Amino acid sequence: MRFFYPEAFYLLIPWFLFCSLLFFNQNLAHSWLKSKIHQRFITQFTRYTFTTLCIHLLIIFIAGICLIYTLASPYRAGSIENLSKSRNIFFILDSSYSMEAIDTYKTTSISLRSKSRLEVSKGIINELIEILPEDKIGLITFSGSSITHATPTLDHSAIKNMVSNLSTHSLRGTGSIFSKPLGEIIHTAQFQPDNYLAILLSDGEPIPNKQNFNHELEILEIAGIPIYTIGIGSDNGAQVSLFNPHDVYNKIDNPRVAKVIDTYRKDSYLKKISSATGGKYFELEDGTWVSDVKAALNSYKGKQAIKTAQGKIDHSHPALI
Repeated sequence: MRFFYPEAFYLLIPWFLFCSLLFFNQNLAHSWLKSKIHQRFITQFTRYTFTTLCIHLLIIFIAGICLIYTLASPYRAGSIENLSKSRNIFFILDSSYSMEAIDTYKTTSISLRSKSRLEVSKGIINELIEILPEDKIGLITFSGSSITHATPTLDHSAIKNMVSNLSTHSLRGTGSIFSKPLGEIIHTAQFQPDNYLAILLSDGEPIPNKQNFNHELEILEIAGIPIYTIGIGSDNGAQVSLFNPHDVYNKIDNPRVAKVIDTYRKDSYLKKISSATGGKYFELEDGTWVSDVKAALNSYKGKQAIKTAQGKIDHSHPALI
């Protein structure tokens, strides 16, 4: 048995002295009554005998010891079980260079209209964080590789700050590899078991011949981790300019254009990911996407998980009974 406040036991000294003084005074008074009053009439002045006086004061003394014991807060090391109902939501943001294209005109915020796919996606994430105040939020970006900026946390301000500072991963090509961020979520769920879901924002444009992520989808389905996908961009597409790498590296103000690429929103992989994991696909061009996403997230409550952790079991209550 250990105690949070062992210094509380110093109170035993004054408590013992107080009870001793009380016993001495009460016994002295009782003795005086016995010497001055006939035995027939003493019950009119006190109901105590020497035995009952000792018993009464002993009860008071023990009660004080119990209170001091409780004040010292005894505990034992042990396992504590908590029922977890919270959700851990990963935002997965496509940061490939195709996300620099400007072809998103239907957003909920006028300030984001005519912005790049990436800037609109960042605005969407901030909007969704506002409607998820009680959920833990994590952030992953990906292109040909993936980066976990934050595992799920309740520090939403920190996540928003990270989102505002995001930029594309590379200026050398377009397209993304979807297996990378899906693997990151699986890795996190394996080492930190809990309720997870993810919202993936992408134009869906792949890197050719590098889209074998069926294994990751199977694991996510078995684990019960739904991926909701939001298609960013338009069917009509837009053009993005690939700049000369030498000029970009040397931070030239007006880098030379090495190549102009046409880029379009491609839904097939986004629909496949959401369908295989039990999520849902949304399009930014659909004007009701905000309410639809909110309804979908609210409908997913997650599994109630019992979380066991090493902690301290309080043993102060029995002394108060």
